[in-house]
Amino acid sequence: MQRLGAGFRLVGWQRELSMSLSQQRKIHQSDNGDSWWLCRDEKGVFILHEGSIAAGGNVTKTLLADFLVDNRGTREHQALLNMIGGLTELS
Repeated sequence: MQRLGAGFRLVGWQRELSMSLSQQRKIHQSDNGDSWWLCRDEKGVFILHEGSIAAGGNVTKTLLADFLVDNRGTREHQALLNMIGGLTELS
């Protein structure tokens, strides 16, 4: 897990990332305001976790493979699996 610095800034409840909206999808938002995003940049695919402002607003970046192993059984893990499963649905 990596704490983000450059390219990230919290402004109230807004997030400013140095990536386009097409490179990120919200996975899950908890009742306490934490949110998880599936993101892609030039280095690969990762999960961005934004802690709620009330909890300090910490932001962490976790490689996708690590997230899938380390977060089993959580709501955000299940939401990611549902998102991936949805890619197989016929339209």
